[in-house]
Amino acid sequence: MKIYIHIFFMLSSAILMAQSDNYVMLKKLNAALMPSDKTISYKVDMAYYEEINGNKPAYTMRIETTMNKDEYWASIDGNEYYGNDEWNCVVNHIDKTIFLSRDVQSISNVIPDFTMLEALANDQGLELVNFNVGGNAKGLRFEATDHTQTQIDIIYDPKAFLPKEAIIRIDMEEDSVENEEFNNCRIEVVYTDYQFHKKEVPYSLGEYVKKTAKGFVPSASLSHYQIYSF
Repeated sequence: MKIYIHIFFMLSSAILMAQSDNYVMLKKLNAALMPSDKTISYKVDMAYYEEINGNKPAYTMRIETTMNKDEYWASIDGNEYYGNDEWNCVVNHIDKTIFLSRDVQSISNVIPDFTMLEALANDQGLELVNFNVGGNAKGLRFEATDHTQTQIDIIYDPKAFLPKEAIIRIDMEEDSVENEEFNNCRIEVVYTDYQFHKKEVPYSLGEYVKKTAKGFVPSASLSHYQIYSF
């Protein structure tokens, strides 16, 4: 099941530099999710469907995150992620393990980054257009030129530039995708509960580990966890 957690990451490996109005808007959406002057928190509910027109999701997942330009925290499917400009910490509450490293990761490696969806467009020849949603929302769409049902819809608030929903539909030939499981599927993502804070991220490395003369050990509340640092 954990393969579904990283499905967004399989869709993203490069960033196009197109400067059309639609691409500028896509970058604004991404900037709103990762503001440089405040702390933001929100929830993301993801549903994976094994068929592009399926009615029942095969897997669902909730992501909760709080971040600013200096640090981030996220809760994803039984794991907690914390990172700052020096350390990266992953806590698996199911296996009761802590992984601590100086291999600092971008928050986009944990929470899906909209600009990275451009990789799929680049690889599959998708074109970015806008479409009418109605009400107090607008939409951006990556359309396929040779796969009639392959598209990515992003619905957003045009005043706050915050996404409301994203829908990824993949409809490709069996030999066009390395993992056949994703030849024909749909992923729905809903963003809710946006909150902005002037204060720092209400989490710290000390909640998970503490430093001793012999190195890092689990914090008191996680003393029964196994820690791996590298």
